Parts: sequence; structure tokens; C-alpha cells
Amino acid sequence: MKPLHFWKVGSILQLSKELERKIRIMIVCLRGARSEEDSVRRVMLYLLVAVIVFAGYGVRAAVGQEQQPAKPSTAAKQVRWHGIIVRISKDQSTMDVRKGTVERKIHFDSSTQWTKGKEVLPDMSQFKEGADVNCMTTPDAKGELHATRCDLVKAE
Repeated sequence: MKPLHFWKVGSILQLSKELERKIRIMIVCLRGARSEEDSVRRVMLYLLVAVIVFAGYGVRAAVGQEQQPAKPSTAAKQVRWHGIIVRISKDQSTMDVRKGTVERKIHFDSSTQWTKGKEVLPDMSQFKEGADVNCMTTPDAKGELHATRCDLVKAE
């Protein structure tokens, strides 16, 4: 089968003279003599570009996976509970703190840090019923809150 010449393409498609001229220029450029060396260089260039593109996507995917934060476990999660002390039971090492209409039982132990502003208190003697407190707690498997630090915001 013989290739279709550009003057036949122009007359078949009924192209404008300007468009036909551009097509002729492109065909002449494409017919230009190329050595085998030029073809090899072009193929190598295309391969190099393809390798760089695929490497870039691989690096982007790997960086995206590294930046995703790990899901924190429930034991390491800290919960802040701010409210008014309703009851304190030193025998059971608990205090009930009301936040609005919700009341939570907060457990404390010898490792709980008692603070008033920036001052660290030696014990919980200043914490009384009716005091405004801010407790940093960690929930256990049962959902009970264990205080790691309690801050006395306002004593009653």
C-alpha cells in the first residue's frame, strides 16, 4: 500500500491553505534523514525519562506512607477532664468531678502529680470538694480514668 501524500490529504480533507502548509512542513520535518545513532539516542532519552518518572512516583508513595501517623493505643491516649470536685474518697483513691451535668470518677495514686499553677504540691491536701480542677488522665481497658496530673485551678 502506498503512503498518502500530503497534497492528497489536503484535497481529501478539504483543509485551508494555511493548515495544509503546516502539514507539509511537518511531513517534510518527519521525512528528514536521521541516522541510526540519533534513533538510539532518542530511545535512550525516552527510557531515562520513564525511569525518572517511575522512580519519582515510588519515592512519593514511600514518603506518603512514612508520614502517616501511627494509631495511638487507648492506654497512651491522654484525656483532659476539667470540672468541679463533687466527692473525694481517699480510702478508694477516687474523686468525682462534674463537668456541666456529666460526672466522672477519677482514680489517683501515689504517682499522681498535684499542682497549683506552676507550683508542684507535695500532696492533695489543698484539693477539697467544690474546688475547680483540671485533670490529665489516661483511660484503662474498662474506660476508667486514672489521673497522671491534677491542677488546682480555683480552690473553694
